[in-house]
Amino acid sequence: MSLLSTPLRRRAAFVVGLAIVAALPLAARLLRAGGPARCAWDGVAIEPRFSARLLDADPDAAAESFCCLCCLVRRLRTLATLPTPPARVVVTDEASASEVDGNSAWYVESAVPTNRSTECRVHAFADEAAAARHAAAFHGTVRGRGLSALLEDAPGGR
Repeated sequence: MSLLSTPLRRRAAFVVGLAIVAALPLAARLLRAGGPARCAWDGVAIEPRFSARLLDADPDAAAESFCCLCCLVRRLRTLATLPTPPARVVVTDEASASEVDGNSAWYVESAVPTNRSTECRVHAFADEAAAARHAAAFHGTVRGRGLSALLEDAPGGR
């Protein structure tokens, strides 16, 4: 007689198997806890030099962090239909590594990927001169200033 020959045993094995499969995402999250910050869009580890954050109007709400500007753009496009858009977008100036408001930043699309896994090639700078230098040095184009320049064309990447 087989170990799983009765219907009750088969059902019990199915339930146990289902519980194990359901627990896998939780186990993965617990294993990653305490590691590097992860992108809210695709889960990629965030390199601070290329990061961006989306801040809510509610100060108690957690900010969403992104590994690159392409992931930020994807998220902003999903929020475009909301009656109240996010309060503020913060991007990292590549020249100084300091955060600047997304509406005052200059954006450049160049041959240099900011993130190998997303192949994003959009960079943020606090001032126009730094953006122009990067564009000239790395075969790029200054897209312009502000979030409208970031959102007007789909940035390179997957």
